[in-house]
Amino acid sequence: MPEEPKQLKMFSEDDIDESASYESLLAYPRQAQGPAPFVKRLWLRNLKGFENLDIQFGRFNVLVGPNNCGKSTILQAIDLCFRLVEFHAEYQRDVLVRPRAGRRVLDEMLPVADPEDFWFQRKIRISSERIPATVGMELEEGIEFEFEIKRVWGGQNSRMTKLPEGLSEIQVRAMLARRPTLVPSSVGVVAHEEWRAPARIELLSLTGHHNEVLRNNLLRLSVKDQKIFQGLQADLKQHFGGTVSPIKFNIQGDQYITVQYEEGTSTHDIFSAGGGFLQVLQLLTYLYLQTPGIILLDEPDAHLHSSLQKLVIDLLGGLTKREKVQIMIATHSKEIINYVDAAQILPISRNSSAAHSLEHHASVLPILQDLGAIDNADLAALIASKRCAFVEGDTDKTLIAVSRQSIPDNLPTEDA
Repeated sequence: MPEEPKQLKMFSEDDIDESASYESLLAYPRQAQGPAPFVKRLWLRNLKGFENLDIQFGRFNVLVGPNNCGKSTILQAIDLCFRLVEFHAEYQRDVLVRPRAGRRVLDEMLPVADPEDFWFQRKIRISSERIPATVGMELEEGIEFEFEIKRVWGGQNSRMTKLPEGLSEIQVRAMLARRPTLVPSSVGVVAHEEWRAPARIELLSLTGHHNEVLRNNLLRLSVKDQKIFQGLQADLKQHFGGTVSPIKFNIQGDQYITVQYEEGTSTHDIFSAGGGFLQVLQLLTYLYLQTPGIILLDEPDAHLHSSLQKLVIDLLGGLTKREKVQIMIATHSKEIINYVDAAQILPISRNSSAAHSLEHHASVLPILQDLGAIDNADLAALIASKRCAFVEGDTDKTLIAVSRQSIPDNLPTEDA
């Protein structure tokens, strides 16, 4: 009989660990003890919209840029890095060691609908060579992790290519217990929400189905700590004049979790609540329920009035000061961009291999700000386009349309 063909190795220097358990993704419960991790630097190679990107962070970061420039990708990459640390963690004598083999990656772990979209321009190979997508991060004290993911035979395989020496299991577990929480912009809630097990809630959140687990998270919060749940109620009462009712659910007889919104004598299901209320409710529920060291927010301004946008920023700023939590916000909101310090703003562009805060352009800022008509949002757009036109009076504005036709990149359309 002919010999059975040998299985192709995903990485030539590693065997594949087929016995790797995916339970490790949920093996580290979040807890409040221990210092929060702090991401100083992130680098991406051949990943989604970035061929090459290196970005440094502060404690409070506001990522700005046009649609489809990669802001959400950066948030997803930070979240993915921590999940890959969980996924690959192996220990010898209570010290983290490099895994002996690469590991197959679930499609659900990648922040894309089609796995091949995870690679820059879908380039998974050149001739017979498999091209890795690389994601790496540097934490405080020079702790670095890096991972390569390759696409082979319809699946993905990951290996850890860089890890810190001498990092103890206790340190790794403490870091992962306060791993990032990714909070997307609210898209409402489903009309009927079934009870879910914690592992299922985690997976649904990871794959972008946050609108299917809001009631579950409220139920978990009310069971976990009534004092914290009452704190959530007080915040809602202060800013919206209403609260959510006590959560009604009997695991023996109820199929769906019921959560009512109460304001004065009016009561209705939260499915009928306003978008701004649901956005703040989702954000506060995540923050009260978990104790993340890093909070990743994708367009938290969606559905929010300008005053509520500032409220969210003040809330997050307070967390940064009190709990040393690191904040990453991706936004288009001019209200938020102008409300925060210029040093906290990071303009993102796929055409640049690095991203620096507006403070990095210190020689430009004082001159432009002294003109009195340029704000943080304009500065971010200016740095991204590297073009600016000054006009005198309203009559000169008619010249802009003609000028723009000869400039390949769009200029901001707001009055400058």
